[in-house]
Amino acid sequence: MGQGGAQPNYTTVAGDTTVAIGDEDAGFAAIASVLNNYVSSQDPDETVKFTVDPDNDSSSLLDQVVDVSDYGERLALRFKPGADGNDATYKTDLNLITEIRFLSASERKRNVFKFVLGGRVDENGQPITGTGLSKGGHSLTGQDPSMSLKL
Repeated sequence: MGQGGAQPNYTTVAGDTTVAIGDEDAGFAAIASVLNNYVSSQDPDETVKFTVDPDNDSSSLLDQVVDVSDYGERLALRFKPGADGNDATYKTDLNLITEIRFLSASERKRNVFKFVLGGRVDENGQPITGTGLSKGGHSLTGQDPSMSLKL
């Protein structure tokens, strides 16, 4: 299976079991807040809170990791083409997320979300065959406005 998400901002391949998204526009604080709300709603005892930590040396920023595989309300990821896109070529099955990792690839803040993918589910949340992305070719460089990632 592919591990394409070892580095942020790459092009996916079918079978990738990790997806890493790098923040180049300082927008991850809002995403971290939404993910923190999700984690708190599923596990009020979880002590990890995703924080960007601006202005800190990256050598002191440890990865923040939350295992979400046992949560009652599961988080899923899907790539979907924009309005002019081709669903048959690029729309992926829904993938359950098993782990969320927030890490630092810069010198002053955490700026990469890495999602570990598990099994696939249909639109009704029922398991279907396969693990990892069902399709590839999604550009994660931030240069392709016709592609979107949905959580």
